[in-house]
Amino acid sequence: MCMKKTMKWISSVLVAFMLVLSVLPTAQAAANVQDVIKKISQANQNADSGLFKGNITITSEDKGNKEEIGTVDGEFQFDLKAAPMLALKGNLASQMAGSKPIALEAYIKDNKAAFKMNDQWQQADVTQYVNDFKKQYDEAKAQYKEPTKEQLALQEKYMDFKEEGNEYIFTLKKDIKAEELYADLDKAYDFEAMKTKSLEQAKEQAKTQGQEMTPEMEAEMKKAFDKMYSPETLALFLKNNPVIETHYDKKTNQLTKMVADITLPLKEMIAAGQPETTTAAESDASGASLNAANDAPEKLNIKLDFTFSGLGEAQDVQVPEEAQKAPEAGAESSSEASSN
Repeated sequence: MCMKKTMKWISSVLVAFMLVLSVLPTAQAAANVQDVIKKISQANQNADSGLFKGNITITSEDKGNKEEIGTVDGEFQFDLKAAPMLALKGNLASQMAGSKPIALEAYIKDNKAAFKMNDQWQQADVTQYVNDFKKQYDEAKAQYKEPTKEQLALQEKYMDFKEEGNEYIFTLKKDIKAEELYADLDKAYDFEAMKTKSLEQAKEQAKTQGQEMTPEMEAEMKKAFDKMYSPETLALFLKNNPVIETHYDKKTNQLTKMVADITLPLKEMIAAGQPETTTAAESDASGASLNAANDAPEKLNIKLDFTFSGLGEAQDVQVPEEAQKAPEAGAESSSEASSN
């Protein structure tokens, strides 16, 4: 499958997933929904550090035949309060990677990224990426506002709620109508403003990397955003009734667990993501994309199960000495690798 087209449908899936996550409340109580949501929403603003562990399994299905593509399990440590620090330890099991699981280990600290696979360490300067991320993260936190009436109504309308033990549990409802949800989401969050801001951030990021976004590139990106933020993309995401469940601690009001089981109509999503062609070059690209859609499996299932702890608590990420001594690829090589 063409890498650029693969990234486009992955982006569409992520946007659809984030749109659905927008209806997940931070918490609520039967007695006074709005007060508790505001309280928990405020508490989540400080959840910029902590630990989570779990697993993700991806399975393809074509003509009734299922095949496990891969499983990743491990634990993730993060602290974004000052200079972002991250640590990941886990295992990757995949038929493409061979019969034995591959140990994964990665760190980001002091603007350096270190990655280990098959006992080999690699290191790169990621100052620019860290600065870009930190800027966007700080801007998002600074713009925090309490949930509006529309957002509160959205959460109540599309989520099932129950209290169990010391937890609040929320589950995305079944058989949601995409057009109705999209209209409610647009009312609560203003998609046009979101698309405009996303485009501005993309232009600014290109500028910091020494690239200039041409009018043609901007127009293409705008088309891509229009397709990603659409009732049609949301309908494909909701087609197989995705399961998204979140758990929150009643005392701390913090996220403790997230479970998801999402089956995507992959072939349809790739085909639906193709732009209208106006030139011979675009027609050739569209033809290649349609071939990619034909080669793709009918469905892709994603299952994840994460538990969270220590949210808001300072983390001390320790980078192994051998990782610090690994050869450094450099920021330019890292940038080229990420764009290919």
